[in-house]
Amino acid sequence: MKTRYITCKRPFGRSPLYKAAAVIAAMSLIIPVPMAAYAEPQETPVAEEAREAAADAASEGNAADTAAAEGENTEAAAEAQVDEAADNAQGDEAAADEAQEGETAAPDAEAEGGEAVETPQDQEGETGEAAAEAPAEATKPAAHTLEEALALVFDHPDRIAYNTVIGGIDIGGMTVEEAEAAVNGYFQSIADSNFIINVNQTPVSIAVSSFDYKWTYGNEIKEAAKIGKSGGLVSRYREITDNLCDGYVKDVETSVNPDAVNAFVSERLIPLNTEPQNASIRRENGEFIITPEIYGVSLNQEATVNGIVENFASETPAESLDAVAEITSPGILSEQLATIQSELGKYSTPIRDDSWGRLTNIKVASGRLNGRVLMPGEQLSVSKTILPRTTENGYRKGIQFNNGSNEEAIGGGVCQVSTTLYGALLRSELQIDERHPHSMVISYSAYSTDAAIASGSKDLVFTNNQATPIYIQGYVSNGRLYFHIYGQETRPENRTVEFKSVTVSKKTYPDKTVYSSSYPAGYKKSTGSHHAAVTSYLEKIVYVDGNEVSRDRVSYDVYEGSYVTTVIGTKQAAPPAEPAVIEEPAE
Repeated sequence: MKTRYITCKRPFGRSPLYKAAAVIAAMSLIIPVPMAAYAEPQETPVAEEAREAAADAASEGNAADTAAAEGENTEAAAEAQVDEAADNAQGDEAAADEAQEGETAAPDAEAEGGEAVETPQDQEGETGEAAAEAPAEATKPAAHTLEEALALVFDHPDRIAYNTVIGGIDIGGMTVEEAEAAVNGYFQSIADSNFIINVNQTPVSIAVSSFDYKWTYGNEIKEAAKIGKSGGLVSRYREITDNLCDGYVKDVETSVNPDAVNAFVSERLIPLNTEPQNASIRRENGEFIITPEIYGVSLNQEATVNGIVENFASETPAESLDAVAEITSPGILSEQLATIQSELGKYSTPIRDDSWGRLTNIKVASGRLNGRVLMPGEQLSVSKTILPRTTENGYRKGIQFNNGSNEEAIGGGVCQVSTTLYGALLRSELQIDERHPHSMVISYSAYSTDAAIASGSKDLVFTNNQATPIYIQGYVSNGRLYFHIYGQETRPENRTVEFKSVTVSKKTYPDKTVYSSSYPAGYKKSTGSHHAAVTSYLEKIVYVDGNEVSRDRVSYDVYEGSYVTTVIGTKQAAPPAEPAVIEEPAE
């Protein structure tokens, strides 16, 4: 495909005057006619005699045009005018010398009706060898005067005309061998370079030669070398000026092997596909440490291969590209977790029964809640989070309530975990969705402040109703169980919250003793426990600047009472049997 770097206006068109001007310039080669001057002749007194000769030629050319309009043979007339113009040109060499000194080229001026031409560079002494040694990069042709273009071709028949570009390389002024070396050198430098493909900001490098990179330009350089080298004087002049004005620009066909590119993508890029990973946060030594998120990457293999192939179909391929991939954002980002800075609420309870099994259950359950993050609107079930209470999940036998009495069961003690967490949630003012009291009052927390858990029937469920994430910390220390809730504090500093347990009624049942003849005398066994029957409720009181502004009831609870029952056996043992009397027969 042919493109143009320079566009200029030919004031003489293809009239006989064009041929006259061609002979004047081509035969003498001493009248400097810059490109801009050729496009738009300048008015300078020193060139007056030369201009008069051109005017005479123009006058005769007009006559020839008139004759052509009347049906006469214009070609014969034009040839006669060329001969006469040539004679006049030889007689005007002195005027031409003066014109050379008085007229200067203005290549950077904008030609009438055309585009701006770049500032010419001094081409004297710059050969194809020098160009071949230059850095391997595509170049646009430098601007040259008409005199330079004519002199190059007429004085150096082995050189290629100016404004000749192959594959983006300016080969004007080079021999065929030098031009081939320059073009091949440029594309070989591409083959020898490394190409980088970025997969979600991860660069992967590969040698371009691994793609079987190739280029071809056919006979374009040899064809370019023929410009202005054959035909009559006028036709040679025309070819040179046309080339200087329009340019001889040919593309080089480049390509890579799609199969090689596809293999590269399969072996090197597809393994970089990743699933998104949430940012995480943990609390150590009183400080929060955030691990950044990882974005998921799902690479589009076909589109990525096509993009690489298309890139190397260009004469000036990009040195790097981004792979075509779908980037999946994780659900939790570092910037969200960074808002977790303040303690929203805390609560602790004493561990009164520190038997090995019960203490183990408390540590296992609180450990599964410790470090949990709830995003805005996220709900958490304590029963599900701490997992079913089985030995496989780490739980052991511990004391728990069952039908008004204490008994040993797998997982006994986890209710203290849910109760302690409930106290911290209340003080953080998070949304409580489900909570149940125990069947009987407990000893480690006030009435109506507990939260029981029983598989399939009771659970503690809550929702993060904040606009930012919250973090749960739970641990056992010095005989107490602690829970802290952290997040972004948005409540006013002059606002405080208090929770008050209010007892409505309380009744204590006396222990009972049962005598049973079903058990032998001396048998004694106690069951049950001392628990008062309690009715109570929990109030939430809000203060602003120390003044109460609201008082709301959180829950109203009824706890069963229990007592100790002692069974004493009364069954008496049977007296020993008397020995039998044996009567002997009389003699």
